[in-house]
Amino acid sequence: MVLQSESDAELYSNEISKHNKKFHLIIVDGIFRNESLTKSLNYLTEDGIIVFDDTERKEYKISFQILSDNGFNRLDFRGMRGITSIINTTSVFYRKNNCLNI
Repeated sequence: MVLQSESDAELYSNEISKHNKKFHLIIVDGIFRNESLTKSLNYLTEDGIIVFDDTERKEYKISFQILSDNGFNRLDFRGMRGITSIINTTSVFYRKNNCLNI
């Protein structure tokens, strides 16, 4: 698990590069999602998946286009957020022959 403070976009999005390895699962959450997604693609295994939170938000549209351009499909999970009545969407982005076999 990699966690980073959300105070600096560059520091936050570059955290994944410090580990010098590829991951089967990358979760994109936090304030700098677009920047994080772009960097994360280089650290995802060929069969890896990305879980992206709050995909109902328009400000992340650029990330979804990048994923689509890189051959990813999208599976949405929509429901109430935690202890509120707010509806949000979390999406799983995956390619053919992924580690979940979806």
